[in-house]
Formats: sequence, C-alpha cells, structure tokens
Amino acid sequence: MEAVREDDVWKLYGTKFFCSATHADYAVVTAKPAGSETIAVFVVPSWLPDDKAKERRNGFRIDRIKWKMGTCELTTGEITFDGSVAYPVGPLERGRANVVGSF
Repeated sequence: MEAVREDDVWKLYGTKFFCSATHADYAVVTAKPAGSETIAVFVVPSWLPDDKAKERRNGFRIDRIKWKMGTCELTTGEITFDGSVAYPVGPLERGRANVVGSF
C-alpha cells in the first residue's frame, strides 16, 4: 500500500488482502508514504461527506469476501484502494509503534 500526498489530502493506492469488518464506516489502514520505507497509520472513511446517500464509496472496492470459520458477522475480504481519502493517525514515522505499541 502506498500513501500519496495530493495537494493537502492523503490518498491510498494498492490492495489489502486481509481486511476485517469490511462493512464498517471507518477503517484503520497501514501504508507507506510515497518515497518512504516507514509505515504510517491512516483512518479511511468508507464514505465521504454527502456520498453515502448516493452510495459512492471513498475510492475503494471490495474485491472479494473470504470464506472463514467462526464469526461470520465480521466479514473479511480483499479491498483495493484507488485514491481513497485518508487521514494520518499520529506522526507518519511512528505508524508501526501506533499499531503494535511503543517500541
């Protein structure tokens, strides 16, 4: 996954192969900012303002829902992000620490 700064907005590009709770209104996603080797954390809304009523997602598509045993109510799938608007969580260079705890 790559995060690209376009004007004053971060956008995500790439595919995630194991995404839980694909029906949620927000997702926490890790991605590498363009030109960086560090991992950053972003919050991605499923819908942008005024788009939910129009049923237009925030620049992503659910490619496939995966079959799994256990809790079927929390769907798991493959998602492709194609310019999804994303908001950084904390400093970009501290993404891994934000995900797994302080290093």
